[in-house]
Amino acid sequence: MGSADEPVLVILVARAENRVIGLDGGLPWHIPDDLRRVKRITMGKPLIMGRLTYESVVAASPAGRTPLPGRAIIAVSRRTFPVADGVDLVHDFDAALRTARARAREMGACEVVAFGGARIYRDALATAGRIYETRVHCEPEGDAFFPELPDGEWCVEGVPERHGPARSGGPEYSYITHVRRAGRPGPNGSRVS
Repeated sequence: MGSADEPVLVILVARAENRVIGLDGGLPWHIPDDLRRVKRITMGKPLIMGRLTYESVVAASPAGRTPLPGRAIIAVSRRTFPVADGVDLVHDFDAALRTARARAREMGACEVVAFGGARIYRDALATAGRIYETRVHCEPEGDAFFPELPDGEWCVEGVPERHGPARSGGPEYSYITHVRRAGRPGPNGSRVS
């Protein structure tokens, strides 16, 4: 996770029971309360996201407005593409994490948020210390999936908060926080303390 004064990498994900996180560049559900929770968790922090996630964030932003104001965005892509002013574009996850930690120190943030998609989550699992999960209790079609959590590396903190459907006929959902077990090696062999 890093030294005591280094911003901690966390993962923020909304995923279905079948690990689906996306379909055609968007979410296969609409849960307004979860969007408010995402804002609370991410405000004032740097967010690391892949190109498709970045493009979906921009598409959801009002025309002419900065995407996700109050947060620093680090977009990761092997190729160059246009980004808004103030967005950092880097070409791999290690560069994104270094950039995000530097931005977090500038912002006074203690966390750096892996914001999606699937490849960003897979790369972040190696060193993340916490996962803020919204478990959507359904099994929709999808084309992007959250990786399996390695057995024995994570435990649930507290009691998951279960909520009823956000709208009639919608899925129920739960908020679950996972923390990496102290001293357990991450997938890259690094030890978390």
